[in-house]
Amino acid sequence: EWVAYHYTLLPLRYLVLGLDVGNEQNPQVVLEPWRRQMGLQYLVINASEFVPLAGNPPNPRPKDSAATIAHHEFAHRQKGFIRKCTSLLQDTVRWNTTHPITWTAFIDSDEFVTWNPYDERSEPRSIPPHSWEAKLVEHRKQYVPQWQHNSQATILDFFQSQPSLWKEENGNHTTSCYTVPRLRFGALRNHTCCRDSHTTTSPKDSSATFPSHWSTLQYFQHAAKHDFAHNKFGKVLLDVSQIPPSVELPRNIHRPWRPYCGSAAKPLTRSWLRVNHYLGSWERYAQRGDVRRSRAYWEATANLTGGHVSCHTTNWISRLQDEWYRRHGNDNVEFQQLLHPSS
Repeated sequence: EWVAYHYTLLPLRYLVLGLDVGNEQNPQVVLEPWRRQMGLQYLVINASEFVPLAGNPPNPRPKDSAATIAHHEFAHRQKGFIRKCTSLLQDTVRWNTTHPITWTAFIDSDEFVTWNPYDERSEPRSIPPHSWEAKLVEHRKQYVPQWQHNSQATILDFFQSQPSLWKEENGNHTTSCYTVPRLRFGALRNHTCCRDSHTTTSPKDSSATFPSHWSTLQYFQHAAKHDFAHNKFGKVLLDVSQIPPSVELPRNIHRPWRPYCGSAAKPLTRSWLRVNHYLGSWERYAQRGDVRRSRAYWEATANLTGGHVSCHTTNWISRLQDEWYRRHGNDNVEFQQLLHPSS
């Protein structure tokens, strides 16, 4: 789902996938069909290739819990991955002069970049009138729907055609890094409010079915946009071609390099874009065997009701099928194998 979604909306064409310590999954089962049939280039790197780049590991304190220690160790490995990934992509910039890699999303497999339309029911009500933030809200009301409802528009189109608007919204930081706030989605399956959007059948071909367990097709209830306790820090879209190869070790995944990236606590009210962060089912949440992922946390987050319902993330399905038809004609069997690799 993550590949299919971002292939359509970013559009994702080059993927660097880091396999963390203890991960024995084979991602090529999913990625190879995308390479052969849709032209997606990818590179899989193991922890042994990026962990040494992170420097000395953190020293745990006696009072630290197992979950805290695991989190610090994970964040440490993550810094090594950011450095390795950025270096690899910068290499492609140097040798691929026809289609150099520039904008890159530093996100996890449960995170989906999308538009952030204004929704009065989930927006804070205390924005001072005539303030800079109020101006940004008005920009979102005016411009985001034009992008959201454009059946051909991608996130890259937005960055390339509206640099002045998003630079102002980004706090006038350099144009090489854009902070994208996250919005946490729980595990409530709301099929009533999204009846028109919730479907696992292609709107163009009823014989083409999409996996019913995909997050963007079944989870629509999210936290309130001002609920930092659930949404936490944002992620970044980074133009790797503008980052010097000799840059220091990244600080963290949320604000890799301070001179280039703004605050990781950017409010959702100010952003044209957001990252939908899906909790998912307990079975999916727990499958990594990560000590940080407790049942107690999942239960506390699963029933989020503080926000509202957002259904627009289902709009990408027909666009993906259009791209398939353009490349391969009406070969629905092959299309189904792309969407259901395990079958």
